[in-house]
Amino acid sequence: MAADPLRCGQEAGGRFYWLEYGFCDMKIFGPEQARGVILWNHGIAGTQVQHAAPPALALRLLQARGWDVLKLNRHNLSEGADSYRRAEERVLEEIKTQRARGYRKIVIAGQSFGGRVALEVGTTSSDLFATIAMAPGMETTIGTAGPRGRPTSACASPRASVSPWCSQAGMSSSAIPTAGRPRGRSSRPRAGPT
Repeated sequence: MAADPLRCGQEAGGRFYWLEYGFCDMKIFGPEQARGVILWNHGIAGTQVQHAAPPALALRLLQARGWDVLKLNRHNLSEGADSYRRAEERVLEEIKTQRARGYRKIVIAGQSFGGRVALEVGTTSSDLFATIAMAPGMETTIGTAGPRGRPTSACASPRASVSPWCSQAGMSSSAIPTAGRPRGRSSRPRAGPT
C-alpha cells in the first residue's frame, strides 16, 4: 500500500513546496463532508525549520468543527528575494487544486511571512471563502512594492477585507472599502454560523 501523500512529518528532500495534514491526531473529513479546507502558510525564521511546527492552535478548533486543515510547507533554506512571488503563485495553484478536489469553501491562513502571503493572495483571488492573517509581515526584502508591483500592504487594496490590524499599524482602514461592504462600515466579522 502506497504511503499517504499528505502524511504528517514529511521532510523537504529536494522539494521547495509540499502539502501535508495540519493535525494528524484529528479526523480528516474530506471534500464531501468538510465545511471547507484551510490552507496554512507558516512563517520564516532564517535557517530555522518552520514547517515542522503545527498550524496555529486556533485552527484546531476549526478542524474540530468540520474544517480540514492542510499545511503548505516551504523548504526553509530556499527562501530568497523572490519568495513572496513564488509562495503566492504556489498558493494560487493549491486553491485551484483544492477546488478541483471538491472543496466548496477555501480559506487561506498564515502567520508572519505566511500571513503576508495569505493577504497578498486574498487581494488577488476571487475563489476564496476567507483569509486569516496572523501577525502578517508588512514589508518585503524586495523594496516597497510587493509581487508584480502591488502595494506591500493589503490595507491599500480596494478588494481587501481588512481587519483591525490595519489601523493598529497606523493605516486607515475606515477609508478602505471592504469586500462586499460600502465604505465606512466595520470590517470586523459578525459572529454566526459559517
